[in-house]
Amino acid sequence: MKNLSNKIYQVLRREIGLPTRELSNNLNFFNDLGMDSFDIVCLVNALEMKFNFNISDEEIPRMETIGNLIQVVNSK
Repeated sequence: MKNLSNKIYQVLRREIGLPTRELSNNLNFFNDLGMDSFDIVCLVNALEMKFNFNISDEEIPRMETIGNLIQVVNSK
């Protein structure tokens, strides 16, 4: 899972422009990182392209934190 986390951190770093050292699994996309729903859609799209799978509309609300995101991606 560590390797998966690193790959997801790379996508996050590219999509939201934060250095990996500033990212942690506890960070909330909305409250801590200031992302909005459009940013989440762009992030989901980037992850789907990188990992070649689909994240359903039902899964997106579960992805409030980076840790939640990693769990969703890991379940694929």
